[in-house]
Amino acid sequence: MFPTSKIEHFKKEKLEKWLSENSIEYVWLGRELGGYRKGGYKRHMRTKLFRKGIEKLLETAKEKRTCIMCMEANPKYCHRRFVSAHLERKKVKVIHIIGKGQKSLQD
Repeated sequence: MFPTSKIEHFKKEKLEKWLSENSIEYVWLGRELGGYRKGGYKRHMRTKLFRKGIEKLLETAKEKRTCIMCMEANPKYCHRRFVSAHLERKKVKVIHIIGKGQKSLQD
C-alpha cells in the first residue's frame, strides 16, 4: 500500500501498534497526504484527495496535538514542506522537529 516506509519500524502496521501501546492515537492519511506522487506533489495539491486530507488533518488538530511524520528528517527535502506551507497559508502554526531537542518554525 502506498505510501509506505523503507524502514521496517516506520511501516504503518508497526507504527500503529507501537503508538497504540503508548496511548497515542494514529491516524494514517498517507493516501491523501503521503509523499512521492507521479506528476509531482504540487500537482497533487490541486486534487480533491489532497483537500480531503487537509480537512481531516485540520479537524484532528482542532481536538488534539497533531504531528505529520516522514522518514526524511529535513523538511526542505520532503513533501512536508508543501503540506506545512499550505497549512501556514491557513494560519496554522507549524513547527518542524528536525532532531532530538531541535526544532524550527516553517521557513
